[in-house]
Amino acid sequence: MNRLAWRGVISGAAVLFVLFCGGVLARGAEAAWASAEAELVAVSKPELRKWLFQIGADPETLTVAGVSPASAAVAVSNARAFLASNLSNLNDLHRAAVEAVSQLAKVTPQDQTYDQVKASADAAVAARDSGIASLKSAVFAGLGSESAAVAEAVVRNRSVGLPLKYLVKDRTDAEWTTLREALAAAKAASDRGDTIDSQAAGIISAADADALVSAAATRLQSGLASVRAAWKQAIESE
Repeated sequence: MNRLAWRGVISGAAVLFVLFCGGVLARGAEAAWASAEAELVAVSKPELRKWLFQIGADPETLTVAGVSPASAAVAVSNARAFLASNLSNLNDLHRAAVEAVSQLAKVTPQDQTYDQVKASADAAVAARDSGIASLKSAVFAGLGSESAAVAEAVVRNRSVGLPLKYLVKDRTDAEWTTLREALAAAKAASDRGDTIDSQAAGIISAADADALVSAAATRLQSGLASVRAAWKQAIESE
């Protein structure tokens, strides 16, 4: 078989693979959260911790979100109950999304199968995100929309790598860069035993004075230990 013929066979097989995956994802999305009919499974502690951290229901994030120790324990119990019915579906959707995005990275917009592969990746990511949203709704049920919004902001801003109290507030890329540089300058000055530059000090003071940031700092100082203890006890209970 000549080279052009082989390319045609490969392209055709790729299209069939993508269409097959799309069909599987569509059927999975329809049945994924039929938790009432799902077989309950034991959720391991590492698995429970992993998903709680991913959705912003770890002790530190719950603390800055203003969640009480008792409510933190309820959040853990809610997560365990949801995962007992849906863990397999959630993990399958996560793996499918990772695989679909990996396949998308192997093609370019010029490839014949690009549109199909991208559609499959978009569908897989949307299905995964829908599953995570269902977990969030179950975990944060009864905790209040304000607490859920703060936790969502922390998860969204984790990648900037700044102290937790600053993550409760969304900023532009430029604002994150400015704050990061000011904090780095303050640390460098402290390490040298020097006085912090007035401009950097002003930037940090303004950030610390923000109502959301100030509340987060206070909550971490006064409430983290008790929230962490209640959360850990809930994790350890079977």
